[in-house]
Amino acid sequence: MSSVISSSLTAGRNRQHGVGTDIRSGGSAEQVTWLLGGVILAGTRSALHAGCLLVFETRDPLYRGWEAWTPEASRSVRNTAAGQIENWVSLTNVNLPFVSFLHTFRFINSGAVVTSESTLRFRDRAEITASLQASGFTVEEVREAPDRPGRELVFVCRVNSHTHAVT
Repeated sequence: MSSVISSSLTAGRNRQHGVGTDIRSGGSAEQVTWLLGGVILAGTRSALHAGCLLVFETRDPLYRGWEAWTPEASRSVRNTAAGQIENWVSLTNVNLPFVSFLHTFRFINSGAVVTSESTLRFRDRAEITASLQASGFTVEEVREAPDRPGRELVFVCRVNSHTHAVT
């Protein structure tokens, strides 16, 4: 979520310097709940000049990528400053549009285990488009992510010149 918030702050700073693009990455659309998502879209809309761009990627729920979130498919071991860490993801609940999972980290040297529970909301193309339009954006194009075709959508949106963000 911090990447989403810092991205909105960056958009505000860019406006002062005449730059008009807000680019978001890292699946920020799934990390934001519907209520906070509206607040962030409204803040982004107010930070950008009319005609400026908002570009972001989001996972395509039609791909159903969460079906591969299993310990068998995701287990890996990484060398870090804290020593070797084994980690994996376990799908815990699918109640679309919400998908919950548990990310487990095992510190090999000490045997300590740390877990992180998360729930993502997978919104379809129509729902995302409606949210953007309600917040004062025009969706100019939706394309596949070039490095993950069929898995992610990239929205290219322009700030409407005749509307104001919904607050």
